[in-house]
Amino acid sequence: MGRVYTRVYRLLGLISAIQSRRGLNAGDLARLFETHERTVYRDLDTLNASGVPCAFDPETNGYRIKGGFFMPPIELTFEEAMALVAVLEGVAAEGQVPFFGAAGRAAEKIRSQLPAAVLEAMEPLDDRVRINLPATMADESCRDVFDSVRQAIAEKRALICTYEAPSHSAGAADEGEFDFRPYALW
Repeated sequence: MGRVYTRVYRLLGLISAIQSRRGLNAGDLARLFETHERTVYRDLDTLNASGVPCAFDPETNGYRIKGGFFMPPIELTFEEAMALVAVLEGVAAEGQVPFFGAAGRAAEKIRSQLPAAVLEAMEPLDDRVRINLPATMADESCRDVFDSVRQAIAEKRALICTYEAPSHSAGAADEGEFDFRPYALW
C-alpha cells in the first residue's frame, strides 16, 4: 500500500487537484489519494459544507470548483523565498544546468507572488547572493549530454558511452566504449 493521507491533507489535495486538472471524477480522485470513492464523496460533502463549492460538471465528466473560489497564494518565509529564488535564478536561469531553463522562468513567477515585505527584504540581497557550479556544468557542450541522459531515462534505454582517459593520450589502454543504463540524473 502507498502513502497514508490525513483527512486535512486529502481535503487540501482535493481542492488543488480539482483546480489544476479538468475532468477528475470520484474514481480518479480516489486513485490519486489512494482511498475509496465513498471517502471522496464524504470529503466533497465536507468541502461544500465548509464553503468550498465543489460540483460535478457533466461537460467535463468530472468535478470542478464553482465561482470565484481559489486557494490563497503560498506563504513563503523570507528564508524559503530567498533560497528558491537564489537557486532558480542563480543556477537555472543562467544556464549552469542545461535543462533547467524553465526553472529560471518559474523563479520570476514565484517572485511575482511574494508578499511585499518579503520582496523588500530580498531586494538588498538580489545582487549579493550568487551560486556558481563548477565551470564544466555551465559549458554548452554538456547540454547534449544532459538532454541525452534525461531522454534515455524517460525512454528506459541504454546509452553507448566512450570513456576517455584523463591523460587524453591516443590509444590509452583504459579508453573504450561501454553501455550505460541510467536510472536517475543527479
